[in-house]
Amino acid sequence: MSIADLSGWIASLLMLCTFLCQEALMLRTVAIAANVAFISYGALSGLAPVLVLHLLLIAVNIRRLAQTIAQSRISALPSERPRLFGLTVPGRVTSGMRGWNRLAALRTCHWRFDFRRNNAQAGAQRAPRVPRSTQA
Repeated sequence: MSIADLSGWIASLLMLCTFLCQEALMLRTVAIAANVAFISYGALSGLAPVLVLHLLLIAVNIRRLAQTIAQSRISALPSERPRLFGLTVPGRVTSGMRGWNRLAALRTCHWRFDFRRNNAQAGAQRAPRVPRSTQA
């Protein structure tokens, strides 16, 4: 068995392992290892389609791995923003935000007023209104 064949078998085994991964971080890490093994197999065996395909796929997997790491760092932040006088303190992310909205919220430098939350809190604290006709 040649080195090219051995790298092909290792690449195939790693590709099989990617289908068994349940976490995105592990999936991308194993996929990058499989891409490296397939690149070596394609280069050693002179298989241009395999080489080109996995050169493209390794770039995709590296990008997706970076996005997964960034998303895990964002989701590790506290889920609620601190509040001061009805204003939202910048720098924290609310739990309802996803994707680029969460990332944009991290970069914000201004105070925001959260109308939905304040209206809900005000409604819960407000005394019930009495119609004018029944007041003495």
